[in-house]
Amino acid sequence: MIKQLLTPFLLFISFVSFAQIDCDPTKFYGLTTTGVVIEISLEGGGVVLGDTVTSPGIGLRGLAIADLGDGNKFYATAEGDTFYEYDGSSWSQVGSYTGYIMNGAGQGDHLYVQYIGDPTFEGDNSEVYRFEDGEFTIAWSNNEEFIGVSDLATDEDGNIYLFSGISQSDNSYILVLSPVGDELMTVMLPEVVSGFNLYGMFIAGNTIYMGIGPSNPTNANTLLPVHVEDGMATFGAFIPMPAGITFSDFASCSATNIDIVAIEEVSDASGVRVYPNPVDDQLFLQTKSAAPFSYSITDLSGELILSGKCGSSSINVPTQALAPGFYVVSLTQNNTTITRKIVVI
Repeated sequence: MIKQLLTPFLLFISFVSFAQIDCDPTKFYGLTTTGVVIEISLEGGGVVLGDTVTSPGIGLRGLAIADLGDGNKFYATAEGDTFYEYDGSSWSQVGSYTGYIMNGAGQGDHLYVQYIGDPTFEGDNSEVYRFEDGEFTIAWSNNEEFIGVSDLATDEDGNIYLFSGISQSDNSYILVLSPVGDELMTVMLPEVVSGFNLYGMFIAGNTIYMGIGPSNPTNANTLLPVHVEDGMATFGAFIPMPAGITFSDFASCSATNIDIVAIEEVSDASGVRVYPNPVDDQLFLQTKSAAPFSYSITDLSGELILSGKCGSSSINVPTQALAPGFYVVSLTQNNTTITRKIVVI
């Protein structure tokens, strides 16, 4: 979340008194780098800025909307290890934490924050905390997973969505967690998204949106829709964001449920299963048929890294020796070859 000074454009956006948060699927809210929240509408393949709906907050970084028993409210992570709630006229501290909390996500009575260890993104802490009854409790921790700066989101069941990859600059999949931290699904993106200057992730309806800032080298100042079906992701058209205003996070309260397929069930019509993905030390290959098959793993340049044969319908392939990165797995059975892209972490 690389922040930039807001241009004078913001001076022309009027501040209005706090009103009911709109949970229509076409509405979402943006936290600017000057600490105010603006209502934004999705209209005709673009976005339209609405009113400023909060007074300014100091050092705010991440934004979430949740209903913790007294109606939907804005919550925000902030510098100085503090967590804030907007009461309708001002921001007030409702929690604190130790460490560096970057982003927030909420839906209904589910409210989470993302812990990245330190602001340089060099630490090995990948954790998500739940905020409940005025306290933070850990919801998920896995230091083998890299969580980029590109935020987290949650659906109406409280499932958690994290953009991730092998480094800050390579966001290549979405990790989906249950509210208690079980890893439900890994959704491979159709292409790698540069992690530089990513910010703000939210779910509106059944679509995931990711904010891409003005300093991103490939798709600057856009909003990327991501559609998930049968455990596979596709990109929608990049939506231009207004020039002259910089956001640090987005939030919505209209999320429904994304099409979740449990990790151990991910396959397609071919019946081939290749998991887990991302993988650390053991890759499991399985086919529908019991006929023998051969397999190979190549890097993205096509260089063969390892290969083998299996005399049954499944095999465990050790991957400890593979350097972190992207690879292509090919399975050949009965003169038919199926390929899958994987990430080694």
